[in-house]
Amino acid sequence: MRNTFGFIVAFVLFGSAFCTIVRAQQDLSITTDKGPNPWTSLNLNNDPKNFQFAVVTDRTGGHRAGVFEDAVRKLNLLQPEFVMSVGDLIEGYSRDETQINGMWDEFQSFVAKLKMPFFYVPGNHDLSNEMQQRKWAERFGRKFYHFVYRDVLFLCLNSEDPVRHMSAEQIEYVRKALDENKNVRWTLAFLHQPLWVFEDRAERTDKEEKPTGWDDIERLLQANGRQYTVFAGHIHSYTKYVRHDRRYIVLASTGAGSRMRGIPFGEFDHVAWVTMTDEGPILANLMLSGIWDEDVVTAESRKRVSTLAQAGRVVAPPLPAPTETLAAAVTTQVKLINDADVPLTVSAQFRNSDQLRPDPYVIDAVVPPNSVKLIDVKLEPRTPGLKVVELSPVPLDVTMSYDIGKGSKLQYQKLLSVGVDRPLPLVKFARPITVDGKIDDWAALPVPCTRPARVGGESAAWKGPTDASYYFGVAYDDENLYIGVDATDDRVIPQSGRNPFAHDGIEVRLDARPAAKRIGGEDNKDYAHIVVCPLRRDEGSGPYIHEPKLIPPGTHVGSALTSKGYAIEIAVPLAYVKKMAGTADWKDVRINILQNDRDDSGATAAQIWWRPHWPGDESYAGSGTFQRQ
Repeated sequence: MRNTFGFIVAFVLFGSAFCTIVRAQQDLSITTDKGPNPWTSLNLNNDPKNFQFAVVTDRTGGHRAGVFEDAVRKLNLLQPEFVMSVGDLIEGYSRDETQINGMWDEFQSFVAKLKMPFFYVPGNHDLSNEMQQRKWAERFGRKFYHFVYRDVLFLCLNSEDPVRHMSAEQIEYVRKALDENKNVRWTLAFLHQPLWVFEDRAERTDKEEKPTGWDDIERLLQANGRQYTVFAGHIHSYTKYVRHDRRYIVLASTGAGSRMRGIPFGEFDHVAWVTMTDEGPILANLMLSGIWDEDVVTAESRKRVSTLAQAGRVVAPPLPAPTETLAAAVTTQVKLINDADVPLTVSAQFRNSDQLRPDPYVIDAVVPPNSVKLIDVKLEPRTPGLKVVELSPVPLDVTMSYDIGKGSKLQYQKLLSVGVDRPLPLVKFARPITVDGKIDDWAALPVPCTRPARVGGESAAWKGPTDASYYFGVAYDDENLYIGVDATDDRVIPQSGRNPFAHDGIEVRLDARPAAKRIGGEDNKDYAHIVVCPLRRDEGSGPYIHEPKLIPPGTHVGSALTSKGYAIEIAVPLAYVKKMAGTADWKDVRINILQNDRDDSGATAAQIWWRPHWPGDESYAGSGTFQRQ
């Protein structure tokens, strides 16, 4: 409770009026008049039991350089008494000890600049394998611990004990810590993954999932009417939950991968500023755009935002090319769809393309409630006779917004792709291919990816086609569907660790379902995802196949180094294709290829996409379709 300070009082005569000089016990000295005074009270808000600390959240999972370092600078300006964390401090997911040491050295150089203590809590990126767990123990010792400060118990927990789980040992540790601190005025728990979300999800979907152990922790926290608050991260999106009449806060990001769509989506970079009082923690979310209280996003407001976000859509159908070369302009209609009961404002602009000229360049429209507006769009080749297979889609930056009252606007961005496309021929081989990676069975690999539709990952690391690019082909015979890739890579680095997406290699996405079911390719479980690294570090030869149990049964993979990089061949049994198509008389398949290129073993790989990523907004219907001839 706030102190009411005793006063030292002296009376002074000034003319005919009496004044009182008040000296509070906490260094306040002020002169008060007998009548009104220009302040509300002299009960200063400086209870010595109150204190302030900060919480940083996820830095990694596709970190954005400089954000966490900026948070460190701002924390030194704010001067909390100490800083808590909720894990995912390094990218991790590597078995390369030198690489992991480098990541921790970098992170510790950041927090070394803090002018106050920093308390570590582990996340899944920090403890992704046995070597990383050993490195944590060498640098930081315990993976879970507790401390008491000013009659407040801090529980620093490990949600990766093992992955998304709390061990019996940790649960017993928490029980003992709580028993030894029964009379603290408050308890604060910090962990990485919000395990209660996964416990609830398992109940909703009625899946037989292994309990996380959180129910046991929660029962211990609820015993004897204990007052507590929980902080977590992992989701990269803020939500405040109320469970058992207690607050559970899932923090957003402090530099982690995020779509950064803003406050309504809970996607922002912040630090949580906590003032501890007898009534519990008071939370302020500090971000570049201002200061918000803990109700910045609630479960109720998130439902409303999700409803509106799904109501507004912009659909850009592909422009069908009549022939293999594009000699003249083609036209389509962009659909602006609004299923909400309030108007939708759409502002869109095409990016520059050296292949295609859009008309119009800019789209500005207000779509009435529950309606659709159609916009004619024409794409004209800048050079007549361009090969359709070599055309990259034209990116369309779209901003959609709703006025949601109280001076607030729900605004979100999407990047769409307007493509000129046509099905590519899928030829039949007269004889089987030897799957050895040498690609000498192929007459030619006709499909180039020297002008990628998208460069993702560490995009700035891609220096052009001589750095990383590829040609590929798709064919079939009576037994298999074949995919051959001839990759240019100026430096082939062997795979290491269990995260192949950060190493040199090829990813193939194959969707053999009927065309009506594969429009967007949103469901990862419904298409094959084959990830191949050409070289294994542990064996000195390739290939390394990620999660071989998850690829189509009977699939064969071969790889070989070449003078300019490497080549990969894949044979997928036609039995799988026919099963997914639902008929032996299958017509076509949809394929997308990307090349992971890691020029520096300490950097994230650049991702060279032939066509836009299927589950993303940039994808367009039917991209990468190969039809049987």
